[in-house]
Formats: sequence, C-alpha cells, structure tokens
Amino acid sequence: MFTSEEIKKFQEVVHLIPSLGRNQSLMKIFSDKYIIDGLKHSELMPIIFEKVDAELSSNTELIQSQAKKIEILENHYRAMLRQLATLEEKFTSLDQSSGGWFRRKR
Repeated sequence: MFTSEEIKKFQEVVHLIPSLGRNQSLMKIFSDKYIIDGLKHSELMPIIFEKVDAELSSNTELIQSQAKKIEILENHYRAMLRQLATLEEKFTSLDQSSGGWFRRKR
C-alpha cells in the first residue's frame, strides 16, 4: 500500500505530466538528484554538510566499536602471554626436578 505522502506525490506528478512529460514529472517529484541539480550553491552546501556529518557519525561509531574489539583482543593476548609464561615456568621446574630423579635411578 502507498502512504498518504506518496499518494500526494503521485497526484502532483499527474498534474505535471501535461507540461513536463511523464519522465520529467516523476524525476522532479521523486528524485533527490533532480532537486539537488536545481539548487544554488548556497542551498547545496548545507545538504552536503548534512550528508558528510551523517557519514562521519556512522564512521565514528564503527571506529569506536572496532576500538572496543581491539581492546578486548589485547586483553585476551595479555592473558594468553601470562598463561604461556606460567606454563614455561612449570615446564622448566619439571625439567629441572626430573633431571635429578633420572640421575639417581642410573
């Protein structure tokens, strides 16, 4: 179903078809590009700034989420390094203690 706003736009298109033709009427009412092409420089700049700000805000959110993921990965990496260090210490202590046991058995 169409919304009331879309129905109003279709009615505007119907009124414009005799003067502009079907394609031009549809473009004028439904196309953002047609509206932007008709704007002056001073009218166009706020639209550009708005679109750039929207893009930057979405990029900022993405960067923040990636930074959080990196921080989590760094914490996991540090924990793994600590576990590796403790395992190496256990291994060297086992190696040293078992060396005497083997010598005594011979």
